[in-house]
Amino acid sequence: MIPEGGFGRGNVGETAETVGLRSLKTGNLRDYTKKVRALKDTTEQVGKSKYEIDQFNQIKTCLMQFSFDNKGVKTLSVDIIENVMDELRRERKIKMVLADTGIEDYIKLDLEGVTLDTENLDPDVKQVLMDKKKFKDNLCQTVSILRLGYIYKVLK
Repeated sequence: MIPEGGFGRGNVGETAETVGLRSLKTGNLRDYTKKVRALKDTTEQVGKSKYEIDQFNQIKTCLMQFSFDNKGVKTLSVDIIENVMDELRRERKIKMVLADTGIEDYIKLDLEGVTLDTENLDPDVKQVLMDKKKFKDNLCQTVSILRLGYIYKVLK
């Protein structure tokens, strides 16, 4: 019998009950070797891991097709599209400020949960919602054209 913690822990007052002895009976050894063999049999896990790594590399290859090289720095077309969308949003807000179209009132509007289908809408709120819808439609059109351009570039 061998103590679980090994010999020589050196704690004063330790008894056999506190140390906890482990038996080296044949049944325990058989269970232990089964566990060791199960841990060594990792062929299924290795195959799964290789498959996932291969899948990741294929996705990465597809994404790199939608990228541009600028002096050694790769930029994904998705990043470019996000930047274009942000610029268009900023441009819309700048145009509103320059046109001085009631910015103070626009900021104070609470548009949460309000749609064009809502009854008894204030005409100003309705106009703001219509302008937002028109902007979103134009934004979607611009982004779609950009994406088609990138896809065309890849297929070329």
